[in-house]
Amino acid sequence: MNKTKEKCSTLINKNENLIKADFNEVRVNLGKLEKKYNPKNLDLHIYPLPYVDTIFYREILALAQSGLRLVKKNRDYCLKISLYDDGSFLYDLFLLISSATISVYKNKMQNEIHRGLVIKLLNILTKMSFYTTNQGGDILKRNSEALGNLLFVFRSRELFDFVLKRASMNRLERIKVFLNDAVERAKREIGRDVLGP
Repeated sequence: MNKTKEKCSTLINKNENLIKADFNEVRVNLGKLEKKYNPKNLDLHIYPLPYVDTIFYREILALAQSGLRLVKKNRDYCLKISLYDDGSFLYDLFLLISSATISVYKNKMQNEIHRGLVIKLLNILTKMSFYTTNQGGDILKRNSEALGNLLFVFRSRELFDFVLKRASMNRLERIKVFLNDAVERAKREIGRDVLGP
């Protein structure tokens, strides 16, 4: 029995190292992007990025697309073991998207960010929910914040309908609930928003 547990633990550690290696390039590139737009190393749990632009959104989209491909490549592990074994890439990705989106709101830059980039980011965040809703906890919270902030800041019927359609097409109840809740929360926040877009 102990040998079986030891073998299982060794296999998990080996897989964890392989997954960290898989995510190494995107993790490094995400760190560079954050350093460029957050030169003072502000705590993004508290503060928004000082500024963002269209180039930021193009780069974060490319990193999100690469990250989703890597998660799919390691699908079984990410579903059954942990989403944190990527070296916290997904956590940091969600946090950076969320913080950047609040920066857009504070600087009233919604019209400067191409709507197509926003929709593509929303698409990736909805797809990531397949994994985050299975894990729960803080990674799910960060996914929810990134999704909700995009909906709140770039508010439009088109974006709400996009997410609701993704929810209706999904067979898993946990994802339907997650996506529908994100839209409802964003709408409530918009209703309470005194600053406007």
